[in-house]
Formats: sequence, C-alpha cells, structure tokens
Amino acid sequence: RSQCSLGHLRTYTGSYDEARRLLEAAHSTFERAADVAGQLRTLEFLAFVAAEGADYEASLAWSRNHLKRAKEVGDAIATCMATEQAGLAQWHRGEYADAREHLERALSQADEIGYLRGVILTANDLAGLFAEEGDHVRAFALVTRALEAAREMGYRHAVGVLVGNAGQLYRQHGSTAQALACASKGLTLSAELCDRADVATKAGNIAATLLDDERDDEVEPFLDVAEDLARMTDECLQVRAELLTRRGQTDDARKWNEEALAVATEIGRHDVGFMGRLLDIRLRFALGEVDGRGAADALGELDVSATSEQAAIDYTVWRMTGREDARHHAAERFRSLHEKVPNVLYRRRYFDLTGDPLPRPEPLPPLAGDDEPVPALDATLATARRSVSG
Repeated sequence: RSQCSLGHLRTYTGSYDEARRLLEAAHSTFERAADVAGQLRTLEFLAFVAAEGADYEASLAWSRNHLKRAKEVGDAIATCMATEQAGLAQWHRGEYADAREHLERALSQADEIGYLRGVILTANDLAGLFAEEGDHVRAFALVTRALEAAREMGYRHAVGVLVGNAGQLYRQHGSTAQALACASKGLTLSAELCDRADVATKAGNIAATLLDDERDDEVEPFLDVAEDLARMTDECLQVRAELLTRRGQTDDARKWNEEALAVATEIGRHDVGFMGRLLDIRLRFALGEVDGRGAADALGELDVSATSEQAAIDYTVWRMTGREDARHHAAERFRSLHEKVPNVLYRRRYFDLTGDPLPRPEPLPPLAGDDEPVPALDATLATARRSVSG
C-alpha cells in the first residue's frame, strides 16, 4: 500500500517513470494477495500517471485493464472512473467520437450512483473536449455542472480549478473582463489552499489573457510569478517569447521560444510546437536572416494539421510580404473557422485582414453561484507573490 501511495504522489512531482515502477510493483503485490481494492486503485493510478506523462496509448491500455477488472467485480465507482480515464486518453489521441461516448457514459454512471467526484472530473473533461471543438456554450454548461458538484461536495481545490476553467472559456469567447475575474478568483482560492502549482497556472492564464488584450505592460509580472512557482509550461514560455517579440527583443524571444519548443516536443503538444516553429521563422525574418520570399518558403514547409494552422501561415505571409493572395486566403479561412468556432482570435485576425468585423457570438452567461467580489489585478499579483515567498 505504501508503494501505491508513494507512486501516486510521485506523479505530482513529475517523476512519471518512478511513479510507474512503484505502481506496477504495488499492483503485482495486490494481485498475489488477491486484494481487489488494491488492484483497482493501482490500475486507476497507472492510467493517470501515463496520461500525466502524455503517454496516452499506455493510459488507454491501463484504463481498459481497469475497466475490465472493475466490471468483473461489479465495482460501480471503479467502472465510472475507468470509463472516464479511457475517454480522457482518447480525447488527447484525437479520437473525439470515442472520447465523447466514453465521457458521456461515465458522466451518466456518476449521476446514477450519486458519485460527485466522478461528476466533477467527467463533466470537466467533457467540457474541455467541447471547448476544443468550439462549442463554448456546452462546455460552459458542463463546467457549471462540475462546479455545482464541487461546491456540494465541499471540494475547494476543484472549485478553484473549475472557476479558472470557466475563465479560459470566457477568454476564448472574447470576454476579457470575465476571464480575468475568474482567473483572479481561482488564483486567490488556490493561494489559500497553498496550491503553488495551480497559482502558477492561473498566473500564466492571466498573463496570456492580458497579452491577448494587448496590455503588454501588465503581462510580465504574472509570467515572473509562474516561473518562480513552477517549471513554466510550454504555453507560458510561448507567451513570454511573443511578448519579447512585440518589444523587438528578438534574441531573447528566440531563447524563450526554443525552450517552449523543447517542452512542447517533450510532452507531445503539436499545436504549441507549430506556433513555436512559426514564431521562429518570424524572428529569423525580423533579424534579417531570411527575406520575405525565404520566410514564405519556410512557412510553406511547416507540418500543418489543421485549417487554423494554415490560416496562421497565410496571415504571417501577408504580414511579411503584403501578398494579396495570402491576405485573401487567410481572410477566407478565418471567416470559415469563426462560423464553426467563435474564437476571439479569429475575429481579430479577420478584422486585421479586411477591416470588417465578424459577428460576435451571444455572450456566455454569468457563472452561477459565483458571488465573491473580484480582486483587483494588483491585489491578485500581490497574492501570487506571497505564494512565491511563502
């Protein structure tokens, strides 16, 4: 049992290989002892460890083992959690239909047995999937549902995470004030709970939102907090690289972008890696290492996996060369993307390209049950800095 507990804890320090070894040893011990509860617990943790280490193939395999064993012994909670973890792994593998089926089934199972933790985890995962597909309304409804369950359960850590996730949905939808409010509230709660990792996450979210809103002078203090509290995420590193690029500090921007690319490669984030490679070409152009034609040729060689990435290439070619064909293609792609996913970035890019606004979507509703006052940004920054010194 101590191996199982220690293996689970090692996951939160990023020691994934050590966590896996400890958990596999614990599982073998539980099998020899015919300890069913121990087997189920270690299978759940093994799937979780693999997912945290971005090994989604292994996570799916462990989840299936967990689900098979849970059904054999008739454990409804274990069946629910194995189904949820399988859906999460499939989502990150790009298997959206299977992921949605598993997550919706897990949510139904959690509802049937009144398992609030299952409702929280599954509704939040399902919200993330819908958000990625551009359905902010359904995603927001699911975050709200998870938040209600977390409040009912008294699960304050989950409340902080979910309020922050609602903020990310507001951000994608273009509601900057609500996004900053949610991130600030979530950061304050995480600081109260001494969750330094989540304070770092929220500080990074605030920095990214401020950068979106072109409030460049306010970005860096929040990035500094995120860096001081934890190893910066690939997205935070990229935010800093973009900020330095805007300031004309191209050599420094290149250093941060290279680090963002390394982290993105390590954890398998194609989207962040793509934007990092695109920024690298922008920086080479800014430093005079390539001319407009050379930059456009280099952009044309990037590995593209989505229409949004091709739109970003066309937009960048237009900014570098002024080519009318690139402007036209970028505008058409951003308009088409916005019809499916009403993302604020697509609206901004389309306006840059054409001077015409795209219609704004209906605003997301206020976050139900969220009556706490919104801390000012300087107060939020002070709270975050206390987490660093504490």
